[in-house]
Amino acid sequence: MGKKKDKLAAQQQQQLQQQVPWKSIDKDPLGFLVSPEDPGSFFERNWEQKPAVFKATAERVALFQGLCSLPAVVNWLKQRQKKAGPLAFGVDFNTARYRNGVRETPNGEVADAGGFKALHDDEGCTLQLFQPQRFFDPCWRLLAALERQLGCLVGSNAYLTPAGSQVSRQAQRRLCKRSLEMPHINLRYLSSIGAEWAGAIVQLAVPPSLVHTSSCHVSNASEHTKFTGVLSVVQGLAPHYDDVELWVVQTNGSKVWKLYQSTNGYQLPNQPSPDFDQDALGEPMLEVELCVGDVLYMPRGTVHQAAAQTADSSHLTISTYQRCSYADLATHLLQVRQRELLLSAAAGAMHAAAAWWHGLLASLPAPAHVACCVALVTCSLTDWCGLRSRLVWLTWCATCTS
Repeated sequence: MGKKKDKLAAQQQQQLQQQVPWKSIDKDPLGFLVSPEDPGSFFERNWEQKPAVFKATAERVALFQGLCSLPAVVNWLKQRQKKAGPLAFGVDFNTARYRNGVRETPNGEVADAGGFKALHDDEGCTLQLFQPQRFFDPCWRLLAALERQLGCLVGSNAYLTPAGSQVSRQAQRRLCKRSLEMPHINLRYLSSIGAEWAGAIVQLAVPPSLVHTSSCHVSNASEHTKFTGVLSVVQGLAPHYDDVELWVVQTNGSKVWKLYQSTNGYQLPNQPSPDFDQDALGEPMLEVELCVGDVLYMPRGTVHQAAAQTADSSHLTISTYQRCSYADLATHLLQVRQRELLLSAAAGAMHAAAAWWHGLLASLPAPAHVACCVALVTCSLTDWCGLRSRLVWLTWCATCTS
């Protein structure tokens, strides 16, 4: 039955692909992602400023529905492993679970189609497929069009998360056996019986007398009460922010995203963050459920987390502008010049190289250059683009001076 369902899903996805308006996507891929909004308005209101949600259009559903979903990836992997072998952990994909506030990465060495599916279905892992554009042509074509339009490298990952209410058969058997041995069922036990329960919602029908109400809220509306355990829905990654401009596109099921303000007021970082403690985040500034074809844009530095709901979920992340800022350009120019001077020093021009580097590290003299810096800062209050141009120009002049 499972094989027939996977095959049917793959056929439906192929039929949808025939309806994709590739001519218009090739011409304006960004407009396709942010439709019905105009790309110009998007850059003016949201780019590097604030998140935005773009609800599904028929064209986006045609392209993304089922793309890089679990059935699609498993069917592709069955064909791949006949020639290229299984997928390699850390190279082709990664696994992650977020349990009790801690991220787990239960990686091995390789995984075939059966092992890949078991990690998802039985172990409750989110599967992160690296650079799916290597394997799925629609991803490659969309990213190639975006690179032409943005003039910058564009990357992608696919994330496959099991349903929030999904619990493995093995875990069910363990709970049933253990509950017969216990005079009372305590939810603290449910939160610690093993990896199979990581991130799952546990729903049981039991008499209220068997439940320790100190662990959960129990209604007395009926003789047999249905209660929900204290664990959250399936979440693969801990709260964090990225160092890229990011579009999230839902391709299967649904997922709830929570977005938080940048920590310590720091925005547009050029390094990704470590995992954050949930208690330190406060209330989300945006909470939204994405369905197939919906797009969520997040500027770099936006703290976020996501969790699947009552069905399996898959989404694509499309990322760009990694280390592509004015500061990164200035840093690169200085590093290039430094390497050139080191090569010159190795060739015998030690004195000139040392003098240039020492001059660059020296303090700004007063009062003339201080006044110049004040003028630059004052300029920045009304003309930030002009300040950036001056800084880049000054950096370039420094690199050209020996």
